[in-house]
Amino acid sequence: DLDEYKTLINTFCPNNEVKRAAVTSMYSGLRWCDASTLRGWQVKEKTLKIKQSKTGEYVDVPLHPVARLLIGKIDDPKALVFKLPTSNNGANDILRNWVKEAKIDKYITWHCLRHSVSDIMQSAGVHVQTVAAFLGQTTVKYLLSTYTKRVRQRDTVHAIEVMPDYTTDQDFDMQSLLQQLSEVS
Repeated sequence: DLDEYKTLINTFCPNNEVKRAAVTSMYSGLRWCDASTLRGWQVKEKTLKIKQSKTGEYVDVPLHPVARLLIGKIDDPKALVFKLPTSNNGANDILRNWVKEAKIDKYITWHCLRHSVSDIMQSAGVHVQTVAAFLGQTTVKYLLSTYTKRVRQRDTVHAIEVMPDYTTDQDFDMQSLLQQLSEVS
């Protein structure tokens, strides 16, 4: 939900590094393992060079301007970009408290941030293959089975709204159609 996104970003978090990394992840789909090990040399002007843990392949993740600003100037290419807790459990504890402070009644982990990126992109009409590529997925299979459930449910109302509505069209005679149908019955 975009309102919750904005609320969370605008809510104070007691750990600035977790907030900086989490919001960067909210704009890039970074996994915890990517954010916690991100080094200066991986940050390019408009992309992040991320080695996918599952495939060992490097992917270039486009950087949203918000994420670029949060990452800031890189002085040491070998240094970690974010100074995060040593475990995702520690970061998730901070994240959950931050979410609670924002009065968002949801169980949120770092991985949920990645789901949110997928949901927002798909809700905006970004093709599922493009979203999969953005998130570094090699196929859409996992994305379709995992990330789209909430989007599909949310989009059912929108889906029916894209169907043509001829009831207000002067060339469409709804009364005639209804009469024809009642004669057939």
